[in-house]
Amino acid sequence: MKKGKILLTIFALSMLTLSALMLFGAYSDNPISSIKDVTSTIKEDVVEYQRQLQRDQILGEITEVESLSTDRYAYSCLNDEEKLAYDQMLDAIVNFKKDAPVTTTDLEVLKKAYEAIKADYGGLFWFTGYSYVTYFEDDNVTVMAIKVTPQFTMSEEEKNRKQAEIDGVVDEWLAGSEALADDYEKTKFVYELLINNVDYNAYSMENQNIISVFLNKSTVCQGYACAAQYLLEKLGVKSTIVTGVANDEPHAWNLVQVNGAYYYMDVTWGNSRYRNGDNEAVKHVGYEYLNITTEDILKTHTIDQTFELPECVSNADNYYIRESLYFTDWYPELIGNTIQADLMSDKKEATIRFASSDLLNRAKSYYLDQYHVYDYLSGVDHMSYYVTEDMNTLTLLR
Repeated sequence: MKKGKILLTIFALSMLTLSALMLFGAYSDNPISSIKDVTSTIKEDVVEYQRQLQRDQILGEITEVESLSTDRYAYSCLNDEEKLAYDQMLDAIVNFKKDAPVTTTDLEVLKKAYEAIKADYGGLFWFTGYSYVTYFEDDNVTVMAIKVTPQFTMSEEEKNRKQAEIDGVVDEWLAGSEALADDYEKTKFVYELLINNVDYNAYSMENQNIISVFLNKSTVCQGYACAAQYLLEKLGVKSTIVTGVANDEPHAWNLVQVNGAYYYMDVTWGNSRYRNGDNEAVKHVGYEYLNITTEDILKTHTIDQTFELPECVSNADNYYIRESLYFTDWYPELIGNTIQADLMSDKKEATIRFASSDLLNRAKSYYLDQYHVYDYLSGVDHMSYYVTEDMNTLTLLR
Protein backbone atom coordinates (compact mmCIF):
# COMPACT_ATOMS: atom_id res chain seq x y z
CA MET A 1 0.00 0.00 0.00
CA LYS A 2 2.86 2.33 0.76
CA LYS A 3 4.44 1.70 -2.64
CA GLY A 4 1.13 2.52 -4.29
CA LYS A 5 1.02 5.92 -2.64
CA ILE A 6 4.52 6.69 -3.81
CA LEU A 7 3.64 5.72 -7.37
CA LEU A 8 0.56 8.00 -7.39
CA THR A 9 2.68 10.85 -6.14
CA ILE A 10 5.14 10.37 -8.97
CA PHE A 11 2.27 10.25 -11.42
CA ALA A 12 0.89 13.60 -10.12
CA LEU A 13 4.30 15.24 -10.33
CA SER A 14 4.67 14.03 -13.88
CA MET A 15 1.36 15.61 -14.86
CA LEU A 16 2.42 18.93 -13.36
CA THR A 17 5.60 18.77 -15.37
CA LEU A 18 3.58 18.06 -18.48
CA SER A 19 1.39 21.13 -17.87
CA ALA A 20 4.42 23.32 -17.51
CA LEU A 21 5.90 22.01 -20.73
CA MET A 22 2.68 22.53 -22.64
CA LEU A 23 2.19 26.08 -21.31
CA PHE A 24 5.68 27.45 -21.73
CA GLY A 25 7.22 25.14 -24.34
CA ALA A 26 10.50 25.66 -22.55
CA TYR A 27 12.09 22.24 -23.18
CA SER A 28 10.65 21.04 -26.48
CA ASP A 29 9.41 22.35 -29.79
CA ASN A 30 6.98 19.36 -29.90
CA PRO A 31 4.73 19.20 -26.80
CA ILE A 32 2.90 16.11 -28.19
CA SER A 33 6.18 14.16 -28.36
CA SER A 34 6.95 15.13 -24.78
CA ILE A 35 3.54 13.88 -23.65
CA LYS A 36 4.16 10.50 -25.32
CA ASP A 37 7.62 10.18 -23.81
CA VAL A 38 6.42 10.89 -20.28
CA THR A 39 3.36 8.66 -20.66
CA SER A 40 5.61 5.81 -21.86
CA THR A 41 7.87 6.30 -18.84
CA ILE A 42 4.88 6.17 -16.52
CA LYS A 43 3.65 2.93 -18.11
CA GLU A 44 7.10 1.34 -17.77
CA ASP A 45 7.19 2.34 -14.10
CA VAL A 46 3.79 0.72 -13.54
CA VAL A 47 4.80 -2.51 -15.32
CA GLU A 48 8.08 -2.69 -13.40
CA TYR A 49 6.21 -2.09 -10.15
CA GLN A 50 3.77 -4.92 -11.00
CA ARG A 51 6.65 -7.25 -11.84
CA GLN A 52 8.42 -6.45 -8.60
CA LEU A 53 5.18 -6.93 -6.70
CA GLN A 54 4.72 -10.39 -8.24
CA ARG A 55 8.32 -11.37 -7.51
CA ASP A 56 8.03 -10.08 -3.93
CA GLN A 57 4.87 -12.10 -3.52
CA ILE A 58 6.56 -15.31 -4.76
CA LEU A 59 9.67 -14.77 -2.67
CA GLY A 60 7.45 -13.98 0.28
CA GLU A 61 6.14 -17.54 0.07
CA ILE A 62 9.62 -18.93 0.71
CA THR A 63 9.98 -20.16 4.26
CA GLU A 64 13.37 -20.49 5.87
CA VAL A 65 14.55 -24.10 5.76
CA GLU A 66 17.18 -25.71 7.92
CA SER A 67 20.07 -27.36 6.11
CA LEU A 68 20.17 -31.06 6.90
CA SER A 69 23.07 -31.84 4.58
CA THR A 70 26.20 -30.09 5.82
CA ASP A 71 27.94 -33.44 6.22
CA ARG A 72 27.02 -34.70 2.72
CA TYR A 73 29.77 -34.80 0.12
CA ALA A 74 27.91 -33.46 -2.93
CA TYR A 75 26.39 -30.66 -0.86
CA SER A 76 29.85 -29.60 0.28
CA CYS A 77 30.90 -29.12 -3.36
CA LEU A 78 28.23 -26.47 -4.05
CA ASN A 79 28.47 -22.71 -3.78
CA ASP A 80 26.16 -20.73 -1.47
CA GLU A 81 23.44 -20.15 -4.08
CA GLU A 82 23.44 -23.82 -5.05
CA LYS A 83 23.33 -24.94 -1.42
CA LEU A 84 20.29 -22.77 -0.76
CA ALA A 85 18.50 -24.18 -3.81
CA TYR A 86 19.46 -27.70 -2.63
CA ASP A 87 18.00 -27.04 0.83
CA GLN A 88 14.77 -25.61 -0.59
CA MET A 89 14.30 -28.43 -3.11
CA LEU A 90 15.06 -31.12 -0.52
CA ASP A 91 12.50 -29.52 1.79
CA ALA A 92 9.90 -29.74 -0.99
CA ILE A 93 10.74 -33.41 -1.60
CA VAL A 94 10.66 -34.45 2.05
CA ASN A 95 7.50 -32.50 2.89
CA PHE A 96 5.55 -33.22 -0.31
CA LYS A 97 5.34 -29.58 -1.35
CA LYS A 98 4.04 -28.44 -4.74
CA ASP A 99 4.80 -25.14 -6.45
CA ALA A 100 7.50 -24.44 -3.89
CA PRO A 101 9.31 -21.16 -4.67
CA VAL A 102 13.10 -21.20 -4.69
CA THR A 103 15.41 -18.26 -4.23
CA THR A 104 17.54 -18.85 -7.33
CA THR A 105 16.46 -17.64 -10.76
CA ASP A 106 19.11 -19.72 -12.53
CA LEU A 107 17.86 -23.04 -13.95
CA GLU A 108 21.42 -24.42 -14.10
CA VAL A 109 21.78 -23.82 -10.37
CA LEU A 110 18.52 -25.70 -9.83
CA LYS A 111 19.71 -28.61 -11.95
CA LYS A 112 23.03 -28.83 -10.13
CA ALA A 113 21.26 -28.77 -6.76
CA TYR A 114 18.98 -31.60 -7.88
CA GLU A 115 21.90 -33.75 -9.08
CA ALA A 116 23.63 -33.23 -5.73
CA ILE A 117 20.51 -34.30 -3.82
CA LYS A 118 20.33 -37.51 -5.87
CA ALA A 119 23.98 -38.22 -5.09
CA ASP A 120 23.66 -37.55 -1.36
CA TYR A 121 20.34 -39.25 -0.61
CA GLY A 122 19.77 -42.82 -1.76
CA GLY A 123 16.61 -43.25 0.30
CA LEU A 124 14.28 -40.83 -1.56
CA PHE A 125 12.19 -43.53 -3.20
CA TRP A 126 8.94 -41.55 -3.54
CA PHE A 127 9.89 -39.17 -6.35
CA THR A 128 11.60 -39.42 -9.74
CA GLY A 129 12.48 -35.86 -10.72
CA TYR A 130 11.02 -32.38 -10.70
CA SER A 131 9.11 -29.90 -12.81
CA TYR A 132 9.20 -26.13 -12.53
CA VAL A 133 7.33 -22.99 -13.50
CA THR A 134 9.29 -19.92 -14.52
CA TYR A 135 8.06 -16.36 -14.29
CA PHE A 136 9.68 -14.21 -16.96
CA GLU A 137 10.13 -10.53 -17.61
CA ASP A 138 8.24 -9.17 -20.61
CA ASP A 139 11.08 -10.05 -22.96
CA ASN A 140 10.77 -13.75 -21.97
CA VAL A 141 14.51 -13.89 -21.45
CA THR A 142 15.16 -12.86 -17.86
CA VAL A 143 13.77 -15.26 -15.25
CA MET A 144 12.03 -13.33 -12.50
CA ALA A 145 11.14 -16.28 -10.22
CA ILE A 146 10.92 -20.11 -10.18
CA LYS A 147 8.55 -22.52 -8.47
CA VAL A 148 9.44 -26.20 -8.18
CA THR A 149 7.27 -29.31 -7.86
CA PRO A 150 8.92 -32.71 -7.21
CA GLN A 151 7.47 -35.50 -9.37
CA PHE A 152 5.99 -37.70 -6.66
CA THR A 153 5.22 -41.33 -7.50
CA MET A 154 2.99 -41.90 -4.49
CA SER A 155 1.06 -40.04 -1.83
CA GLU A 156 2.59 -39.12 1.50
CA GLU A 157 0.48 -41.81 3.18
CA GLU A 158 1.74 -44.46 0.74
CA LYS A 159 5.29 -43.24 1.25
CA ASN A 160 4.97 -43.65 5.02
CA ARG A 161 3.67 -47.20 4.64
CA LYS A 162 6.54 -48.14 2.32
CA GLN A 163 9.04 -46.50 4.64
CA ALA A 164 7.78 -48.58 7.56
CA GLU A 165 8.19 -51.78 5.51
CA ILE A 166 11.70 -50.77 4.45
CA ASP A 167 12.66 -49.89 8.03
CA GLY A 168 11.60 -53.34 9.17
CA VAL A 169 13.88 -55.04 6.62
CA VAL A 170 16.78 -52.69 7.31
CA ASP A 171 16.55 -53.27 11.06
CA GLU A 172 16.65 -57.01 10.45
CA TRP A 173 19.59 -56.81 8.06
CA LEU A 174 21.64 -54.54 10.31
CA ALA A 175 21.06 -56.58 13.46
CA GLY A 176 24.42 -57.11 15.15
CA SER A 177 26.20 -54.46 13.08
CA GLU A 178 27.04 -52.49 16.22
CA ALA A 179 29.86 -54.97 16.76
CA LEU A 180 31.63 -53.93 13.55
CA ALA A 181 35.02 -52.55 14.43
CA ASP A 182 35.60 -49.71 11.95
CA ASP A 183 34.56 -48.17 8.63
CA TYR A 184 36.27 -50.94 6.66
CA GLU A 185 34.28 -53.64 8.44
CA LYS A 186 31.10 -51.65 7.81
CA THR A 187 31.69 -51.23 4.07
CA LYS A 188 32.57 -54.92 3.73
CA PHE A 189 29.44 -55.84 5.68
CA VAL A 190 27.15 -53.74 3.44
CA TYR A 191 28.89 -54.95 0.27
CA GLU A 192 28.37 -58.61 1.20
CA LEU A 193 24.89 -57.99 2.58
CA LEU A 194 23.56 -56.53 -0.66
CA ILE A 195 25.20 -59.11 -2.92
CA ASN A 196 24.04 -62.07 -0.84
CA ASN A 197 20.46 -60.84 -0.40
CA VAL A 198 19.64 -59.05 -3.67
CA ASP A 199 19.75 -60.40 -7.22
CA TYR A 200 20.67 -58.35 -10.25
CA ASN A 201 17.68 -58.20 -12.59
CA ALA A 202 17.34 -55.66 -15.40
CA TYR A 203 13.56 -56.19 -15.40
CA SER A 204 12.96 -55.77 -11.68
CA MET A 205 10.20 -53.42 -10.54
CA GLU A 206 11.15 -50.08 -8.95
CA ASN A 207 14.76 -50.80 -9.86
CA GLN A 208 15.86 -47.15 -9.70
CA ASN A 209 15.22 -46.89 -5.98
CA ILE A 210 15.56 -48.81 -2.72
CA ILE A 211 12.09 -50.39 -2.86
CA SER A 212 13.53 -52.89 -5.34
CA VAL A 213 16.32 -53.78 -2.92
CA PHE A 214 14.65 -54.04 0.45
CA LEU A 215 11.15 -55.15 -0.58
CA ASN A 216 11.64 -56.91 -3.92
CA LYS A 217 15.20 -58.25 -3.41
CA SER A 218 15.87 -57.62 -7.10
CA THR A 219 17.46 -54.53 -8.63
CA VAL A 220 20.02 -52.94 -10.98
CA CYS A 221 23.07 -50.74 -10.43
CA GLN A 222 21.10 -47.64 -9.39
CA GLY A 223 19.19 -49.62 -6.78
CA TYR A 224 22.39 -51.16 -5.40
CA ALA A 225 24.11 -47.77 -5.19
CA CYS A 226 21.12 -46.11 -3.49
CA ALA A 227 20.79 -48.95 -1.00
CA ALA A 228 24.53 -48.95 -0.24
CA GLN A 229 24.41 -45.21 0.49
CA TYR A 230 21.29 -45.67 2.63
CA LEU A 231 22.73 -48.53 4.69
CA LEU A 232 26.17 -46.96 5.13
CA GLU A 233 24.54 -43.77 6.39
CA LYS A 234 22.76 -45.87 9.02
CA LEU A 235 26.17 -47.22 10.08
CA GLY A 236 27.78 -43.79 10.21
CA VAL A 237 29.88 -44.16 7.04
CA LYS A 238 29.81 -41.27 4.56
CA SER A 239 28.84 -42.36 1.06
CA THR A 240 27.86 -40.67 -2.19
CA ILE A 241 26.23 -42.09 -5.31
CA VAL A 242 28.42 -41.72 -8.41
CA THR A 243 27.17 -42.04 -11.98
CA GLY A 244 28.95 -42.70 -15.24
CA VAL A 245 29.43 -45.38 -17.88
CA ALA A 246 30.68 -48.98 -17.67
CA ASN A 247 30.54 -51.56 -20.46
CA ASP A 248 29.13 -48.78 -22.69
CA GLU A 249 26.03 -48.48 -20.50
CA PRO A 250 24.91 -45.95 -17.87
CA HIS A 251 26.09 -47.10 -14.47
CA ALA A 252 26.00 -46.12 -10.79
CA TRP A 253 28.27 -47.00 -7.86
CA ASN A 254 29.51 -45.37 -4.63
CA LEU A 255 32.18 -43.09 -3.30
CA VAL A 256 32.85 -44.01 0.34
CA GLN A 257 34.92 -42.43 3.09
CA VAL A 258 36.65 -45.19 5.04
CA ASN A 259 38.70 -44.33 8.10
CA GLY A 260 39.35 -40.84 6.75
CA ALA A 261 40.26 -41.74 3.15
CA TYR A 262 38.12 -41.91 0.01
CA TYR A 263 37.54 -45.07 -2.04
CA TYR A 264 35.17 -46.35 -4.70
CA MET A 265 32.86 -49.29 -4.10
CA ASP A 266 30.80 -50.98 -6.84
CA VAL A 267 28.34 -53.50 -5.43
CA THR A 268 26.96 -54.36 -8.87
CA TRP A 269 30.31 -55.44 -10.21
CA GLY A 270 30.95 -57.44 -7.06
CA ASN A 271 27.80 -59.49 -7.68
CA SER A 272 29.21 -62.48 -9.55
CA ARG A 273 28.14 -65.97 -10.54
CA TYR A 274 30.18 -69.04 -11.44
CA ARG A 275 29.46 -72.55 -12.70
CA ASN A 276 30.04 -75.31 -10.13
CA GLY A 277 30.77 -78.98 -10.78
CA ASP A 278 27.12 -79.61 -11.57
CA ASN A 279 27.11 -76.74 -14.05
CA GLU A 280 24.83 -74.72 -11.80
CA ALA A 281 25.13 -70.94 -11.60
CA VAL A 282 26.16 -70.09 -8.03
CA LYS A 283 26.12 -66.56 -6.61
CA HIS A 284 29.49 -65.34 -5.50
CA VAL A 285 30.84 -62.20 -3.82
CA GLY A 286 33.68 -60.78 -5.90
CA TYR A 287 35.83 -58.42 -3.86
CA GLU A 288 37.64 -56.73 -6.74
CA TYR A 289 35.49 -53.60 -6.40
CA LEU A 290 35.48 -53.13 -2.64
CA ASN A 291 37.32 -49.94 -1.63
CA ILE A 292 39.44 -49.25 -4.68
CA THR A 293 41.36 -46.24 -5.98
CA THR A 294 40.49 -43.79 -8.73
CA GLU A 295 43.18 -45.41 -10.88
CA ASP A 296 41.53 -48.81 -10.48
CA ILE A 297 37.93 -47.67 -11.12
CA LEU A 298 38.94 -45.80 -14.27
CA LYS A 299 40.23 -49.03 -15.81
CA THR A 300 36.63 -50.09 -16.41
CA HIS A 301 34.42 -47.09 -15.53
CA THR A 302 33.99 -43.56 -16.84
CA ILE A 303 32.84 -40.97 -14.31
CA ASP A 304 30.20 -38.43 -15.36
CA GLN A 305 29.41 -36.16 -12.44
CA THR A 306 28.30 -32.53 -12.14
CA PHE A 307 30.42 -31.97 -9.03
CA GLU A 308 34.11 -32.57 -8.47
CA LEU A 309 35.13 -35.90 -6.95
CA PRO A 310 38.22 -36.48 -4.80
CA GLU A 311 41.24 -38.37 -6.04
CA CYS A 312 41.13 -41.77 -4.29
CA VAL A 313 44.75 -42.78 -3.78
CA SER A 314 44.85 -44.80 -0.56
CA ASN A 315 45.00 -48.60 -0.57
CA ALA A 316 45.04 -49.01 3.20
CA ASP A 317 41.44 -50.24 3.38
CA ASN A 318 41.29 -52.10 0.11
CA TYR A 319 39.86 -55.58 0.68
CA TYR A 320 42.97 -57.49 -0.43
CA ILE A 321 45.35 -55.44 1.66
CA ARG A 322 43.19 -55.52 4.79
CA GLU A 323 42.75 -59.28 4.47
CA SER A 324 46.47 -59.93 3.74
CA LEU A 325 45.68 -61.23 0.27
CA TYR A 326 47.88 -58.84 -1.72
CA PHE A 327 51.28 -60.01 -3.02
CA THR A 328 53.96 -57.74 -4.40
CA ASP A 329 56.49 -60.52 -5.15
CA TRP A 330 56.61 -64.22 -5.96
CA TYR A 331 56.24 -66.32 -2.80
CA PRO A 332 54.89 -69.68 -4.07
CA GLU A 333 54.78 -71.40 -0.68
CA LEU A 334 53.11 -68.47 1.10
CA ILE A 335 50.61 -68.02 -1.73
CA GLY A 336 49.90 -71.75 -1.74
CA ASN A 337 49.30 -71.78 2.02
CA THR A 338 46.97 -68.79 1.69
CA ILE A 339 44.97 -70.60 -1.01
CA GLN A 340 44.82 -73.72 1.15
CA ALA A 341 43.63 -71.87 4.28
CA ASP A 342 40.77 -70.10 2.50
CA LEU A 343 39.72 -72.75 -0.02
CA MET A 344 39.59 -75.51 2.57
CA SER A 345 37.66 -73.36 5.06
CA ASP A 346 33.91 -72.97 5.23
CA LYS A 347 34.20 -70.17 2.67
CA LYS A 348 35.29 -72.71 0.04
CA GLU A 349 36.98 -69.97 -1.93
CA ALA A 350 40.28 -68.14 -2.15
CA THR A 351 40.95 -64.85 -3.89
CA ILE A 352 44.34 -63.20 -4.23
CA ARG A 353 45.50 -59.95 -5.79
CA PHE A 354 48.91 -59.43 -7.32
CA ALA A 355 50.85 -56.21 -7.79
CA SER A 356 51.34 -56.79 -11.52
CA SER A 357 49.99 -58.74 -14.46
CA ASP A 358 53.32 -60.62 -14.67
CA LEU A 359 52.84 -61.98 -11.15
CA LEU A 360 49.23 -62.89 -11.92
CA ASN A 361 50.21 -64.82 -15.05
CA ARG A 362 53.03 -66.57 -13.19
CA ALA A 363 50.63 -67.70 -10.45
CA LYS A 364 48.04 -68.87 -12.99
CA SER A 365 50.68 -70.90 -14.83
CA TYR A 366 52.18 -72.41 -11.68
CA TYR A 367 49.05 -73.28 -9.71
CA LEU A 368 46.60 -74.04 -12.49
CA ASP A 369 48.40 -74.95 -15.72
CA GLN A 370 50.99 -77.01 -13.83
CA TYR A 371 48.44 -78.20 -11.22
CA HIS A 372 50.54 -77.19 -8.22
CA VAL A 373 47.39 -75.95 -6.53
CA TYR A 374 46.55 -79.57 -5.71
CA ASP A 375 49.74 -79.76 -3.66
CA TYR A 376 47.79 -77.73 -1.10
CA LEU A 377 44.32 -79.22 -1.56
CA SER A 378 44.28 -82.73 -0.23
CA GLY A 379 41.13 -84.60 -1.23
CA VAL A 380 39.91 -81.94 -3.68
CA ASP A 381 39.48 -83.22 -7.22
CA HIS A 382 37.55 -80.39 -8.81
CA MET A 383 37.34 -76.63 -8.52
CA SER A 384 36.52 -73.52 -10.54
CA TYR A 385 38.48 -70.35 -10.98
CA TYR A 386 38.33 -66.98 -12.70
CA VAL A 387 40.79 -64.21 -13.39
CA THR A 388 40.04 -60.49 -13.32
CA GLU A 389 42.85 -59.09 -15.38
CA ASP A 390 41.98 -55.42 -14.80
CA MET A 391 42.55 -55.95 -11.08
CA ASN A 392 45.22 -58.67 -11.31
CA THR A 393 43.17 -61.05 -9.18
CA LEU A 394 42.91 -64.84 -9.16
CA THR A 395 39.86 -66.42 -7.51
CA LEU A 396 39.46 -70.16 -6.86
CA LEU A 397 36.21 -71.83 -5.75
CA ARG A 398 35.16 -75.34 -4.85
